Amino acid sequence: MAIPRRAALICLFLIAAACGQASSKGDNKGAAEAAKTVKESFVKDGDMVLGDPNAPVTIVEYASMTCPHCAMVDAEILPELKTKYVDTGKAKLVFREFWTPPEQLSIAGAIVARCVAEKGGKDAYFAVVGNLFRTQHVWISQTAKAELEKVAAQAGMDKAGFDACLQRQDILDKLQAQFKDATEKEGIGSTPSFVINGKKAPSYSKEDLTKAIDEALAKTGA
Repeated sequence: MAIPRRAALICLFLIAAACGQASSKGDNKGAAEAAKTVKESFVKDGDMVLGDPNAPVTIVEYASMTCPHCAMVDAEILPELKTKYVDTGKAKLVFREFWTPPEQLSIAGAIVARCVAEKGGKDAYFAVVGNLFRTQHVWISQTAKAELEKVAAQAGMDKAGFDACLQRQDILDKLQAQFKDATEKEGIGSTPSFVINGKKAPSYSKEDLTKAIDEALAKTGA
């Protein structure tokens, strides 16, 4: 269930304080439109995308900054998939934030990454996300605010910018809308979850993800 807007803000305050025709022409046009749909329809405005935006396969990852399994996938599974599919232009990776306990920290981490991206772009965003995953055991604690501030500082954000970032209602609203779409339209209920060209992968194992990506590639004819 999505966190109510007021409750989410309270969580952030707590962190800040303490924690057609049957002609060949028609057929060709239809095929081209279908191919375009495969390439483009799975990316939404505001998505953080890694790789060639025209790649035929879209890998959507729903992950939480506080999810240990997400951190494991980021460290042990995604590097190989990126090398095999993203770096070769076969697929692009879309990262979408999702909440898991402790939700207030999950939200705060996502907002900090989004703030950093406004100046540093997607590379800075993914650098912060990777840092948060690698240091989960440190920043998910009673000193969460101080630890998150260190992560932000490493990305070039000063203390004033960090404090202002945690109060960004506009970013929170966008992330809440994303969470709602994930749960209601995609059926996402846990992390990490992957959706490959619109089809939810059965698990986040390397074997299942590789199989799902290969099947999607085969359907596109790439």
